Formats: sequence, C-alpha cells, structure tokens
Amino acid sequence: MSFADRISAKAPGSASDEEKMEASAVRILALRSHTRSELRKKLRGRKFPHDEIEALLERFTRSGYLDDTAAARNWARRRLRARSMGTRSMVQELRGIGASDEIIEETIAEAYGEEGEIEHARRAAGKRLKGLEGKDKLRERLLRFLMGRGFAPGVCFQVADEILGPKGL
Repeated sequence: MSFADRISAKAPGSASDEEKMEASAVRILALRSHTRSELRKKLRGRKFPHDEIEALLERFTRSGYLDDTAAARNWARRRLRARSMGTRSMVQELRGIGASDEIIEETIAEAYGEEGEIEHARRAAGKRLKGLEGKDKLRERLLRFLMGRGFAPGVCFQVADEILGPKGL
C-alpha cells in the first residue's frame, strides 16, 4: 500500500497536514516529473504552509523524487514529440516550469542534438504544407508559421528555400 493510499484509508480528519501535503505531492509527481518550482506552486495553491513545503521539497530532492534536470529533459522530449518547435519557444516553456538557465542550456543542447532545430523545422513545415496546398502566398504563410513556432529566422528561411525553392513556388 502506497503512502497516498495509507493516508486515504485513514479516517477523515485523522491525517496530519504534513501527511496530507506529502500525499498530495506524491500524487502530483505520479502524473509526471515536476521541477521544484512547479511542485512548490501547486502545493502553495493547495494552501499548505510555506515552511513545510520547503522542507518537503528539500527532502524529496535529497531522496531523488524531485530532480529539475530530469524534469526539464522529460518536458522537452514530450513537447518535441507532440509538436515541433524552435529553441526560442522551448526556452520560454522551460523557464515557465522553473528550470534554471544552466539546466535550460543543457536541455536544449540534448533535445535538439547535432542537427539543431533545423530538422524540427523541416518536420513542422512538412506537416503544415499539407494544410496550405492551393493557397496563395505560400512562402509567407510558411515563414509566419515557422516563426510563430519559435524557430530562428535563419532556420525559417533555410527550410522555406529547401521546400519551396528560392522563389517560393
């Protein structure tokens, strides 16, 4: 029986605030890995005391339940599988989950690999072109789409040239 199950099995009102907070944190982390910042925000939203939250975060970090680097890597992998995006967008998302600049830099390097964001831009452009067939101003639409996904302008132009040619079909 897990800790969360033991808490739930107790009579209502018999669990301490600390036990409730720990059970809540375990349920949150069971869904996906979180950064310290994300877990702190969620526990504060549930009105747990600040000092107890910080103690729990420290304990979970020491025991390995909470790892900002692993959470950022998992986030980046999931997001890139679901939706190709440029490094600018990924940096914003990683900042949004509370990753440090050092972790963001490592995560970006790992997630985009040797080819950088160009391969992700090609994949996104290929999918988008299926929906743009027969429309006018194809090059402008594709460039706007890629820039909106956070790809660097140079990458956008390179991919548009590769796919549509320098004149844009």
